[in-house]
Amino acid sequence: MKSRAFLSFPLVSLLLFGCASSPPALRMETAESLNSYGIFEVATVTNDTGKTFDFDIAEELGKQIKSRLETRGYVVAAGSGGTEKVLIIKSSITAYEPGSAFKRWLAPGAGKTQATVMTSLVDKRTGEVVGEMLSADAVGSGGLYSIGADRWLLESIAKSIVEKIEERMKKVPGIRDGNR
Repeated sequence: MKSRAFLSFPLVSLLLFGCASSPPALRMETAESLNSYGIFEVATVTNDTGKTFDFDIAEELGKQIKSRLETRGYVVAAGSGGTEKVLIIKSSITAYEPGSAFKRWLAPGAGKTQATVMTSLVDKRTGEVVGEMLSADAVGSGGLYSIGADRWLLESIAKSIVEKIEERMKKVPGIRDGNR
């Protein structure tokens, strides 16, 4: 009896918990501070994959970016005008595969959920691109734990985008660090 329980534990653990994703890879092309911006505007996210999915992936990513910014205490406005320094966040989903938790459970690597997002940070007054980010994330294994990865993967990417913007908001102007 004990041997059956011992053998079934690894199977149940893999089924329920499995492996999820690693932190998303993200690279920002600029060393400039963003701390002069007081308002963020999240432009409509585009789906450049050429495919349609069970839900609107572009709308979901846009909601997640807005929500993350607001949760962190930043002002997010739509179509803001005036004299404030506004930073427009323009994102496009360039690659997306919803994957399958069942396939990931059967064979790690099969049924991979993955997404790649290109984000440009644009000064609203000048139209100048002040930063660009390429974000990529994937869930390649896991059991029941990875159900819903098609949505929370976009949440993970939104979180990494906002964290990178926040990192630049805290940066002191004039100090360069070519590694970020």
